[in-house]
Amino acid sequence: MRCSFSILAGLLATGMIFGLSETWATGASSSETTHIVSAGETLFSIALHYYGDGTRYRRIAEANGLKPPYVIHPGQKLLIPGATAETASVGPSGSEPTTSPASPEEIARATSSAPLLLPTEMTALEVEGDARLIRSTEPARILRRGTRLEEGDILLLDSREARVLLSTSLGERLVLEGAARFEIRELSASEADSRRIYRLESGRLEFAVPHRPDLSLFAIHTPSGRVALRSGEGALTVLDSHRTAISIWRGEATVSNAFGVRDVPAGRGMILRTLEPSDTIVALPETPHVTIETAPHTIVVAIAAEAERNFRVILFSDADGMHNVGGVTGHTDQTGVAVRRLPARAGRYWIRCTTLTRTFLEGIPTAAGPILLREDNP
Repeated sequence: MRCSFSILAGLLATGMIFGLSETWATGASSSETTHIVSAGETLFSIALHYYGDGTRYRRIAEANGLKPPYVIHPGQKLLIPGATAETASVGPSGSEPTTSPASPEEIARATSSAPLLLPTEMTALEVEGDARLIRSTEPARILRRGTRLEEGDILLLDSREARVLLSTSLGERLVLEGAARFEIRELSASEADSRRIYRLESGRLEFAVPHRPDLSLFAIHTPSGRVALRSGEGALTVLDSHRTAISIWRGEATVSNAFGVRDVPAGRGMILRTLEPSDTIVALPETPHVTIETAPHTIVVAIAAEAERNFRVILFSDADGMHNVGGVTGHTDQTGVAVRRLPARAGRYWIRCTTLTRTFLEGIPTAAGPILLREDNP
């Protein structure tokens, strides 16, 4: 069995960030109703309305052929499989089930009639490993899947294996990982002006911010300075209290600290420093090409990139890239090739491969999957 993939990891919108999903569009049936998306809605909030459980958002995604990052737009029609007559009758849409595009009048009505967005629309969609939530009015508690987050909340990840996938009402997706401390400073949102301000004290944060005219500020503060953008994708890694690695995959970021202001365009990165002027803005490593083969109890990964380029391969058991079940690091040889074998049990897997500089700047990742590993793989 052989499969070959070279797919840029797309993160934008309401549903991180990682990997690909095997989803299939389904037609309308008697057990499905239709929902017209309003401004500020996410798949999580829609699933919460119809099923009483926001973590069932993948069911809606699969019924509508949506793959990560699950992009939805105001006025878009979504099939809601298995919605009861009661929930359908009180839902925002009373339209007949159909997958045809919404009319301009429906889009205008869905957008203009939407209420002001709440300032607390952030949800922990997935939690892997040990993570805690600190809220000023409550004792510290374990962060669980589906938790709604507020301004002032602090997330603490207690191990290198911990990962948290966050989604907001503006469609951002954030993945926090490693031994991290992350603070939500502002989640203001209205139909005219929205602001998102966070602080990453330690760990790694991967972000995807879709373009929205109402988003006036998306900013991440770090110990070495601030990173701001209107839309785009990238990753930040706090290396220590004086250095932060900044990789911008799409869009453009404005980076600032006491030494000045720099613009970092797509495909570029830099090390932001506090004790001395920051490094020159440099090109990120090229996106690796990945080829997958399977063997008994083994997934074989062949990587093609620049010669002697560092890389990281992570094996996940889910399409969202939350459940890490293995991985390997290394570097390509003088011809730009490397082969690694990952032991695994029978099951479905997704792989993510990232090239790295020696200063931990990251190229745009390549994702592959699903990979089916059977007991009888030759």
